[in-house]
Amino acid sequence: MSTAHLARLRARLEREVEAGRLPGAVVAIARRGRLVFYEALGFLDPAARTPMRKDAIFSIASMTKPLTAVATLLLMEEGRLHLAEPAARYLPMLARARVVVDAANPAATVPLRVPISIHDLLRHTAGMTYAWEGSSATHKLWPGTPSQFARELDGTSFLEAVARWPLLHQPASVWEYGVATDVAGLLVEAVAGAAARQVPGRTAFHQARHARHELRGASFGPPSLRAVSRRGPHQRSTVDRHRFDAAPSLRLRRRLRGLDRR
Repeated sequence: MSTAHLARLRARLEREVEAGRLPGAVVAIARRGRLVFYEALGFLDPAARTPMRKDAIFSIASMTKPLTAVATLLLMEEGRLHLAEPAARYLPMLARARVVVDAANPAATVPLRVPISIHDLLRHTAGMTYAWEGSSATHKLWPGTPSQFARELDGTSFLEAVARWPLLHQPASVWEYGVATDVAGLLVEAVAGAAARQVPGRTAFHQARHARHELRGASFGPPSLRAVSRRGPHQRSTVDRHRFDAAPSLRLRRRLRGLDRR
């Protein structure tokens, strides 16, 4: 690892802080199991000029999504699920989902052409969304943030609501950012028979702890007496929706159905 290149990285980040584009950051780079770069840069509170600390707590927001994906893939490695399986095999209420014909009229819906797969949940092709992803009447039916429905609904009530809210797109047809990964977390619980937060701890995170890279202070909410670094109000970046060829996924589903019949 080049010491000179690491120094260039630090200089670049410091320029970002000085320009006001980056409030602050804690940067860690590991190589071959050892930390080669570990620095706190910028400010924990830019307004008060409070320096960033290495033990600062950050809201990782949607970075919980890859953690949910890891838990799902661990169950796949154990042979307990296939990504091409219908999610309704484990969450039966999803079989009742319907799709809007026109997002402006959520009352007019049609049945699913194909089932929502576990793969669809992980790659945001299940047709689910967030309210802030659009301005249509259908978007407004969906929750604004995960914290909103987490406070108001338990897992069962949330899944019933998801089955009731009309999908924006047919499964495996359009990428749409939304609550699909939250549904995947509940699917992990259904398959593993444990709370989703406990599943990764059994394997991947357990190994990480033994490697002395412990996720200290990680929780579903920040401790009340610890400072939390935030960028500020959530601002959505604009991502172009894109269609893609769903045929490979559909072929894999058919192949798995064939294996089930053997």
